[in-house]
Amino acid sequence: MIRKMGEERKGLTKKEARKRLLKFGPNELKRKKKEFSSLKLLVSQFKSPLIYVLVFAGLVTLFLKEFVDSTVIFAAVFLNTTLGFFQERKAQKALEALRSFLVSKTKVIRDGQRKTIDTRDLVPGDLIILEIGSRVPADGILVEATDLSINEAILTGESMPVEKKIAVKHPRGGVAPAAHRGGEKRLKILKAHLEKEKIIIDQVQLEGKKPISFKQFLAGHHVKKFV
Repeated sequence: MIRKMGEERKGLTKKEARKRLLKFGPNELKRKKKEFSSLKLLVSQFKSPLIYVLVFAGLVTLFLKEFVDSTVIFAAVFLNTTLGFFQERKAQKALEALRSFLVSKTKVIRDGQRKTIDTRDLVPGDLIILEIGSRVPADGILVEATDLSINEAILTGESMPVEKKIAVKHPRGGVAPAAHRGGEKRLKILKAHLEKEKIIIDQVQLEGKKPISFKQFLAGHHVKKFV
């Protein structure tokens, strides 16, 4: 899930999401649009060793005045080039049309409700819901998770899924894991505020415990070093 700029668990409002979309732009990588050139596609049909051999054979038979043979050879080259051109042109158009239909979707919380939106419409501050088989649509901060593992093979080459855990920010800017000596428990952030573009945690609640200030939590769990 993504948590930025101090949003509550109800997520962004529709109005705020639209405002941020206009400010930050769509959540997508800029791709250079491929220019479709019929001339380049036609020339590419001649970039084949077989075509080179046929053209050479046609020139040789033409030089030897074997006009029937040279006509058959050049006709074969023309037919092969024409069919290849139209087939590849049709395939490129079909591919472009298919890309326009394939739209990635993401589940988010907005206005306190779960909604499915286009991934390109994600904005900073959105609360994203990840489920089994979901793709991580953007960079974010994990605020709540249960047995979460992410397949990062495309980034790191690691074949095994990597376990992800919640990390909370220390008031001084460090990061500490939500853990204690008896094992790991779920830590819920109750209150936080924004200070100099950083989220500062004020109050937390450890699973099965009463709400306490974040400083009390750090002191009670002897967290001294922050990464």
